[in-house]
Amino acid sequence: MNSPISPSLDAYDNPSKMLNIISFLCPPLGLIIYLALVSKLPRQATSAGTSATKGVRFYITAVVVLTLLSAIAGIGFWFLDDVLHVWGQPQIATDVVAAHPPMPN
Repeated sequence: MNSPISPSLDAYDNPSKMLNIISFLCPPLGLIIYLALVSKLPRQATSAGTSATKGVRFYITAVVVLTLLSAIAGIGFWFLDDVLHVWGQPQIATDVVAAHPPMPN
């Protein structure tokens, strides 16, 4: 499946920092880069694919951590408000304003 690399392309087959950054920030684009370069520049393609995989792992980890932090904050606010009553009880209005204007006599 892998064809031998011609000597002229072998000099250019080094991992590219720019392709790695692009692949990390946008993993679907990294997959496209990998598929486009895998037969021509295998080292560069492998590097871009690895960066795309690291990007996916980073995004999944970030979503899990932010979800847990949000849940912890929600539980904390519930505990402070409903259990400890930090912000006090809601005041019930005793003056009820009429919903319609008074009728003339």
